[in-house]
This record gives sequence, C-alpha cells and structure tokens, in this order.
Amino acid sequence: MFRIFFITCTVTFLVGCGTVESAINNRDYLIGWYELRQRHYRTRKIIPGPVHLIPVFNRNGFYYSVCHGFEVPMKVCQEGLEWGIEKSSMKGTKIGIDKATKKPYIIINDRNAYLSDEADRNRKQYLTKISNPQKFPESSVAVPKTIDDFLGHYQAIFFPCRRFVVRKAGGIYYFDGQLYGKNGWKTLKHETVKLEVLPDRLGFACKVKGGGKFVYNCQLKRYECVSPLGTKASYVAPMARVNSSLPGINDQSTVIGIPSWR
Repeated sequence: MFRIFFITCTVTFLVGCGTVESAINNRDYLIGWYELRQRHYRTRKIIPGPVHLIPVFNRNGFYYSVCHGFEVPMKVCQEGLEWGIEKSSMKGTKIGIDKATKKPYIIINDRNAYLSDEADRNRKQYLTKISNPQKFPESSVAVPKTIDDFLGHYQAIFFPCRRFVVRKAGGIYYFDGQLYGKNGWKTLKHETVKLEVLPDRLGFACKVKGGGKFVYNCQLKRYECVSPLGTKASYVAPMARVNSSLPGINDQSTVIGIPSWR
C-alpha cells in the first residue's frame, strides 16, 4: 500500500530539508492559496478541465508547497521560490510575482510531461490568489501512548479522495487503502498490506518491498506516511485522524497541488 501510494510522486526529499534555504530572504508575500486553470496552448483562453489549487506556506523558516498529496520544500530564488528538491523531474519549477503585471505566476518545468503539455513547459502561467478553499481535517492530535492508539481511519490531508484504515485482526495489524466514489468508500484489495510494529518508536513499517512507515511526528503533532528512498531521503504526506463516517470527495474538477504528468 505504501509503495503504491507513494510512487505517484517522483522526487527525492532530504529529511529535515537541510538543503533547503531558510527564509533569510523573506518570501512571505507569496504565502497563501492560488488557483491555476487550464488554458489553450495557443489562445491561452481558459478551457474545461480540473482547477489546481496550489498552496504556499512557511513552517519554521522553511517554505513548502504540495504535489500529489506530499509536502514539497521550496527554496528562495531570485524570482521568488523554486522547487527545492535537486533530484527531481520538476526541478526548475518556480512561483513568483511578475514585475510588469504584478500578478503571481508559476513556471512548471516538468521533464516527464506528455507532449501535449510541452507548450506550458517553462511558460509563465498566471495564478489567481484566493482565500483558504476549504477547511481541512485537523492534523494535530494527542500523542499516541500505545501502538493500538493508531487503530482508526485517516485521510490524506491534501488528497481528500483517499482514506486509510489501520486495523487489527488476529493479533496482526493491517493497513487498508480506500478510494471514495459514487457508492461511498471502497477498500482496494490490492492496497491491503500487513504492518510490522517498529522496534524503536511507536509506529509501523509496511511489510512489502519498497514499503514505508506510518508514524506519529511528535514535533508537528500529526500522523504521517513516510516512504524512504535510501537512508537520507523520504516522501512525507500528512494524515488526519478522521471519523469513519466522514464522506470523501470524488469531485475531480478540483485538484490540490502543483500539477505534474501524474
């Protein structure tokens, strides 16, 4: 399940963001939510298609955005902020303010994009700044004291059509991936995996090749799915503890995060 969920993002995230510049050169004027609409590659007129909601936020002096449900570090650059992950097909993606028009824009440099997206590569696409688009589930929760405190339902904060269930049966822990559709939540059998209790901290490791971990981040007071790429790299997706009756979102007209070929 972890492996399936995390391969949707093709970047390398250095833990602790040690390689990402702090807010020495302040870019707080970029903090907020932006709307990016699809446009015709020639006329630039808005065309039908999903609307992308792109957040920019600052935490502890570091800037982040979102892509496919994962927090993406952004580093300070001359134009504003740029993709802070070196080994990534999205390197060179930037968010800034156009000097002439004073409008916010994004430049998406997606080297894995399909040919149909070629026209938008390295092109300034203007953004519309909006208010917070929705109330996200609260990620800050009480610190789990036992491993059974992890049992329950979780929603990917920036990927609301997905939900995950940690359950226990016959003394074995399982992690179920669920997708929300017209008939409600559906458990995906191929995304049900066994979990192994971590020996050094409260949390689980996924018992499949290339699997990740499901842990509680004490500093940020939230649950996280973490998928490692070697000893110093990982993907991080914040998760919210939710009620089992909470409905999901199957509306594909709005997508949270910077668009990429996935």
